[in-house]
Amino acid sequence: MAQVLLSAGHSNTDPGVVRNGLREADIAREMRDLVRVRLAEYKILTDVDENLRDTNLPLTEAIKLARGKKIAIEFHVNSGGGTGVETLYGDTWAGRKQIDLAISLSKEIARASGLKARIWHPKQPGAKPDTASARKILGFCRAGGLIIELFFLDNKDDLLKYSAAKSAIAQAIARQIQLALGG
Repeated sequence: MAQVLLSAGHSNTDPGVVRNGLREADIAREMRDLVRVRLAEYKILTDVDENLRDTNLPLTEAIKLARGKKIAIEFHVNSGGGTGVETLYGDTWAGRKQIDLAISLSKEIARASGLKARIWHPKQPGAKPDTASARKILGFCRAGGLIIELFFLDNKDDLLKYSAAKSAIAQAIARQIQLALGG
């Protein structure tokens, strides 16, 4: 049984942010699939298989699958004039391991890409509770998952850095998952 869920945010009916000729749903799906391939190299099974390659799970299904996983990650991109990467966690339930993983994911994505890890709190660079997000409560985080906001799609510099480093970012994410699982 898979210990890890990888989910791509948004869908064809809700593409998320659309900027610079790109859709958030497509970017999220591409990163999910890149990370899945890297995790397979580490012999780590995920709840994403070949049959889901062209699909983004509905949020309700992703939330159900996230419950009980050792690690559940959903990929998104940000917009709104900022810059950098951040990982959101469920504020009311996350333990130290979950927050540490959120910090290490953002830090290693930043290292791999040249993006900055956004600072919400000085002791948690790159990690942010869902209650500090624009929506205040994120169902995926409340189900035990982490949401990685990979970069700001409306920031051309972020887009260039992300585009040039996609493979390295996927490798960095997979490595942090492997380490969090004790590998």
